[in-house]
Amino acid sequence: MAPDGLAYVESWAETNLERCFQPMECGDVRLLEQWAGHWWDLVDFEFVPVRRSKGAKEIITPELSIYDFLRD
Repeated sequence: MAPDGLAYVESWAETNLERCFQPMECGDVRLLEQWAGHWWDLVDFEFVPVRRSKGAKEIITPELSIYDFLRD
C-alpha cells in the first residue's frame, strides 16, 4: 500500500519481537504519513529521519578539518 515515490528498503525486528523497524526511502515525508495512514488502527509509528553513513561522513568531514591544527 505504499504510494509512488515511497520505497521500502528492508525490515528488522527486535530479538524479543516487540518492535519492527522498516527503513523507507522518499523525498517527501507526506508519503510516509500517507502510507502510515493505512495502518494507523493497527500499528503505532515513529518516524526517525536517518541517512546512510557515507552521506553522514561527507557532511561531517569538512567540519572535522577545523581540528587539523591539533594533529600538527
